[in-house]
Amino acid sequence: GFGTFVGQRIKIADLFEAATDGLLDAIIPYNQSALMKRPWQYLTLIKNIRKRKFDVIITSHNPDTFSLSQAIFGRLCRPKWLIGFNAKESASFYNIAVASTTDKLYADAAVDLWRSIHPKAEFRFGGLQAPESAVAAVAKDYPDYADGGVLIWLGATGNKILPGEIFAYLYEQIRKITDLPIHFAAGPADESFLHQYPKWIFEKTIIWKAPLPETAAFFSQFSYFVSGDTGPMHLAAALNVPTLTIFVDSNIQQYGYQDGNSHFALHWRSNSEDRAILNQHLKQLFPNAQS
Repeated sequence: GFGTFVGQRIKIADLFEAATDGLLDAIIPYNQSALMKRPWQYLTLIKNIRKRKFDVIITSHNPDTFSLSQAIFGRLCRPKWLIGFNAKESASFYNIAVASTTDKLYADAAVDLWRSIHPKAEFRFGGLQAPESAVAAVAKDYPDYADGGVLIWLGATGNKILPGEIFAYLYEQIRKITDLPIHFAAGPADESFLHQYPKWIFEKTIIWKAPLPETAAFFSQFSYFVSGDTGPMHLAAALNVPTLTIFVDSNIQQYGYQDGNSHFALHWRSNSEDRAILNQHLKQLFPNAQS
């Protein structure tokens, strides 16, 4: 058997459980920081995993970092083979240490872990299906957003937060291309900096607080997703919603989805060259939008 541990991902486990429809034999969610405070529960979890006698455990994390806690956890679970990225002196912890890189898309790099035992594995955009029950519930609860329009997500963290003028500019440029409805949304953690944006954007923004399965259902209703470099953007891409991502700080090669068809990404320095690139991407993203 195989096991993949992704760290403190309780919410992601909830989404997998709701969306995979039997694809996975078992999902074992755990919150590492919480378990560290209750070592007896941690030991019980490890004991239960040992009973499964996994042949292979893949510890999945950012390819340019090393999670000592995940590596030790994987070892304590006693698989025949432990697989992880060879980053920052980590090779000695793994039976197979996979070469890591930040010069390719993070999601594709993660597939390298699986390629170590299945070389023909391929990375593909999309693949995640929002739970049908969640889609129906979201459509009922948020009828004003069930129009297949454009969702502009305002949220991000730290240096990845986009300047306010970019969203007004985006709205104007998208309006020139299509009459599709344009909606703004952000997460609860983003609420504190929304006052930086034009008042009309703030007033049009929904603060989205629902769990991850409902968030996936919400995103799946839209025809396009526009944002900065933020977690929800990766969820939209996983749902195969066409995306435009604007970067101001992080590695665009590692985190930017770009296929020249449905996914585009660019760095933003607020100059005329960037505006020209952005306008070109918008025209490529909306070729079939009704005007």
